[in-house]
Amino acid sequence: MRIRPWITAGLLAATLAAPALAAAEPVATVAASAAKPERKKWVAVQVDLGAPDLVGLSVVGRPLYWLHLTLTGTTDLFSGGIGGGVTFVPLKKIVSPTVTVEGGRAFASNTHGVPRSIGIPFDAERLGYDYFDATAGLQIGANKRAYFFLRGGVSYMDISYTPTKSSNMPFSDVNLKIWGPSAKLGVGVWL
Repeated sequence: MRIRPWITAGLLAATLAAPALAAAEPVATVAASAAKPERKKWVAVQVDLGAPDLVGLSVVGRPLYWLHLTLTGTTDLFSGGIGGGVTFVPLKKIVSPTVTVEGGRAFASNTHGVPRSIGIPFDAERLGYDYFDATAGLQIGANKRAYFFLRGGVSYMDISYTPTKSSNMPFSDVNLKIWGPSAKLGVGVWL
């Protein structure tokens, strides 16, 4: 059986060229991935639970990796509110400490029996408050696609309270200014 010389030459060329082609393929893949930069994520959606604002849904902007600006819609079960804040995330690590300053307003509203249903002995014709929080905490996944945070600190509240007529309170309007604890737990996703 006789093998033709051109078949032998083709097999020899393929054998010698195979390692060169295999080495060239990863280089082309690396070059293609290096040409496509990672897209920066500047906007996030965040959900949180905390005190004094019970539930919040936020849009977060990140002009710099260490600076998060927040615009929040809140609710305390009987009224809505708005808020905003600034969070400093100093490290580009998976876990970073945070410092947050935020404030907002829960609009005055009728409590509709909500406080009594959870064991607080009052109802209000109108209840609203302004608040200011200063908190410190930890953020896990600080500069990744999704993040989780836990914060604690102090809160200042300016509460306006008008009791219902049936509550038989000896006063008509109350304005309380108090300092108290503040805590927040939440999760966010960069879009």
